[in-house]
Amino acid sequence: MVRHATYRELSFGGSLICMRVAGRFLLVFVCGTFLGGTLVAQDRSALPQCVEASVSFALKAGTSFEQPIGDLVFKLQPLDSPGWTVSLEDTGGRDFIYPVNPPLRLNPSQTLGAGYGNSARESLSSGRELRFLLNKGDYDGFWPHVEHALWPYNAPNPTDTTDEYFSELEKLRTGLLRLTIVRSDISDADEIRSAELHVEFIAPSSFTFDPSLAPHAVSCPAPTLPLQEQLRARIPEREPAKYRKVQDAESWKNPFLTITREGVDLHFQGERIAGPLSVLARTVAGLPDSAWPYGRVIAGAENGLRAADHVDDAVIKSNREEADQILRGLGLQVDWWPSS
Repeated sequence: MVRHATYRELSFGGSLICMRVAGRFLLVFVCGTFLGGTLVAQDRSALPQCVEASVSFALKAGTSFEQPIGDLVFKLQPLDSPGWTVSLEDTGGRDFIYPVNPPLRLNPSQTLGAGYGNSARESLSSGRELRFLLNKGDYDGFWPHVEHALWPYNAPNPTDTTDEYFSELEKLRTGLLRLTIVRSDISDADEIRSAELHVEFIAPSSFTFDPSLAPHAVSCPAPTLPLQEQLRARIPEREPAKYRKVQDAESWKNPFLTITREGVDLHFQGERIAGPLSVLARTVAGLPDSAWPYGRVIAGAENGLRAADHVDDAVIKSNREEADQILRGLGLQVDWWPSS
């Protein structure tokens, strides 16, 4: 299957996010989900260090829950119909989850209950994994990009707001909230009666948790890291012995990249994604762990099908140089093969 560049495709929390600019409005929605593979063991001591705290509680429909975790307060507040909204707020009531969890429109991830086309039972059938901003400075610095993405006609550069939002999002180090639905009681009429939840909060070691939560040290999970650090945290170093004898793309098991005049054509696990260079880093970093059996190495080649007058040569050469820089910035070894 080929996914074309009509959509900007990005991965957040394991989901493949499709994004398209239609007119002047940003439309963002979940269009599929990658299935993660098994993470190969590696030296965890070399990874960035975080701190984790957790809380467990039960709620009846119509009641709320609040738990300070530091300078922020975790809240579950009742919906008009049985269920809750999830937020992590400062003293001014600003939610530190919403800005860094696309899609920015029509996103059910902070709702526990019926809505967005889901029944209450469907909504509570799985947990949530949500990033969150760490402090007031990060919120103040990032929020303008959220506003510009949502309302580009108010931005200085209306045509660039989507790319600017994701570019700045990629640079952020954030916290991670993991919410598990331990048990739920839902009637045959799809009304939530009660739920039992367990919530883990993971943040960089500089984040100060409430001591009552008994925080402890852990390695930072990839979603908390800037994009250029995520593959290093998830995928071990390349193992040349596993692919040294591979001589053709059909036998190559890691991702393979074809450089085209339009951008790139990425092959992995029987799938293909074709798109511009502007989404290469996000797309590659979002591939599942199972796509990297050789470790952090990717193979590539220039497209051999070109115009007879060689008008494509300079563009493809330039695209390859840019792709090489992007991939090496993600911590990947790039093996360039002759064009076919």
